[in-house]
Amino acid sequence: MSTESCEARNYLLREIEECSPKEVESQSLRFEPRPGQLLLTQGQVAEWVLFPTSGLISCFRSLGHRRVEVQQVGCDGVLGLHVALTLTGREESTTSIVQTAGQMVGLPPRLVRLLILNRPPIGEILHNYLLGQALETHEVLTRATACSIVTRLAFWIVRADARLNKGSINITHDALSDIHCVRRPSMTVALQQLEGMGAIRSLRGQIVVLDREVLREAAEMPVHGKSLPVLERLA
Repeated sequence: MSTESCEARNYLLREIEECSPKEVESQSLRFEPRPGQLLLTQGQVAEWVLFPTSGLISCFRSLGHRRVEVQQVGCDGVLGLHVALTLTGREESTTSIVQTAGQMVGLPPRLVRLLILNRPPIGEILHNYLLGQALETHEVLTRATACSIVTRLAFWIVRADARLNKGSINITHDALSDIHCVRRPSMTVALQQLEGMGAIRSLRGQIVVLDREVLREAAEMPVHGKSLPVLERLA
């Protein structure tokens, strides 16, 4: 199938397609996962390297019966890259679950690995993406240990809003509680506080973004200066 039919905003996929259009054309598959669908499981090997072109995915790290989102992936990202990058230790380090419906393109891990080895620009852009994701994960974990749930939630909404680019996020209170590993009443209070600031409007199953500057302040993000890679990529 042709990735041109996917309304692709995924710059990683676009770069790969430009470097090797015939291989991508002949070996790619299109996925349309639904909210709540499990894509990849922690400790298992991915069968596909997935490039979302829309929608939002949470990557959870589990410890016993608890889990928390450590990465958020959208149209700027990729899932299942471990299997294409290494010959050993290819198991996924997180469990990936769809939060908002979208589309994605899957490529065979063997193809992605060959492209990385034979097309240096592809390896470089994937390497830079992983560095950006590591930085974003550091910011997530810093807020998880040092900040309130209001700050953590605001930071999550800022990034989700950039990735979805719709001005709203279709997600439930239960899903947000799961993402942040808190009880639902705590999430409800956090949403109400962000509403009180004028940053968002919280509806049943949806968050509407009203003021991005206020949201960034609540997330303890600098108004000026160095930004997150995701915000720079999708600006």
